[in-house]
Amino acid sequence: MTSQSAYVYATSSTTEKEIEKEAEAYERLGLNGGYAASGDVALPFEWKNAVVMLDQAQFHPVKYLQGLLAEFLRLGGKVYEQTRAVEIEKGKQPVVTTKEGHQIKSKHVIVSSHFPFNDFDGLYFSRLHVERSYALAVRVRSEIPDGMYLNADKPSRSIRYSPSPEGGKLLLLGGEGHPVGHSKQENLQNYEKLADFGDRYFGGTIDIPYRWSSQDIFTLDKVPYIGQMRTGKDCVLVSTGYAKWGMTNGTAAALLLKDLILHQANPYNELFDPSRSEWKPASIKSFVKENANVAKELVKGKARRQDRMLADLGPDEGALVMVDGKKVGAYKDVAGHCHLVQPTCTHMGCDVEWNNAERSWDCPCHASRFNYKGEVIEGPAVKDLSKFEGA
Repeated sequence: MTSQSAYVYATSSTTEKEIEKEAEAYERLGLNGGYAASGDVALPFEWKNAVVMLDQAQFHPVKYLQGLLAEFLRLGGKVYEQTRAVEIEKGKQPVVTTKEGHQIKSKHVIVSSHFPFNDFDGLYFSRLHVERSYALAVRVRSEIPDGMYLNADKPSRSIRYSPSPEGGKLLLLGGEGHPVGHSKQENLQNYEKLADFGDRYFGGTIDIPYRWSSQDIFTLDKVPYIGQMRTGKDCVLVSTGYAKWGMTNGTAAALLLKDLILHQANPYNELFDPSRSEWKPASIKSFVKENANVAKELVKGKARRQDRMLADLGPDEGALVMVDGKKVGAYKDVAGHCHLVQPTCTHMGCDVEWNNAERSWDCPCHASRFNYKGEVIEGPAVKDLSKFEGA
């Protein structure tokens, strides 16, 4: 862990006003920070205004989680990897069933699977919104500044660094967020835009050893759902909707859920309660928009025909194609072997889209993801895509 200053900066007149509001909030809350001095902001381009939080912790997430895991095991906990839960049978002692058919009975169950896999219980599928964002680790020729930077403009940009395994620093660039399955461009182009940004402002790119994407879940009012999955059902608890703040919100969730299970008072119960009233104008607008988008994608996907044929695919290419007059999800590997799946998401029936950057099938309705073979990568779907066997 290192201590860094965290900046939010504006490059336009519109977001400059947002920075002013942010500074006022820092002052009211008594945070260690405020307006940033121009000499402290080490950005290689022009900016209009910035705020700073001083002495913020920058964690290596994997090392942090390894430490938590070691302590969990020391205290008697057990971890089972590659064990997908697919169903929860309710009762005084709920029973969790895994994909392989094994069952686990417990006094309490916490569903913290990013997007709840049992999202029909409490209608979470209608109350959550998922966005994809992208990141690069880049070796650049210029010096990489200290600090953590986040812009208030669009497109979003996150700028920070990480120690390189080979020595020196790697520039970490993040951004280009969009609703899952709704990008106006191919997923690879989002990485290319981040690379262009780094090349333009940080002295030229030497190479890009790592790239990755993440999916961030937002609630209607942007506050996580932490607590009873349904009112009065205190044996099944949920934790989701961390937005882009998983490490901090995850820690807060653990402390709150611990108190709920032990029947101890916690001042934040009401704030994070999943059954809280969210019917404020902004939340209603978000609810209507999100569910209208789902309905639109469901209809659009079923009505859309494909012009491409299986023979059109090159090696290491995937797409929706027509086979025997039917729409099929197809991926042709480097050896020329084709992997064919039914393109209907097993969660709620929307048609999936091909993600050329990660070689996955992504659902634009609720962000389930499947690998090129159709196997579930990420929920809420718990069943694999069906294989296409032909006519």
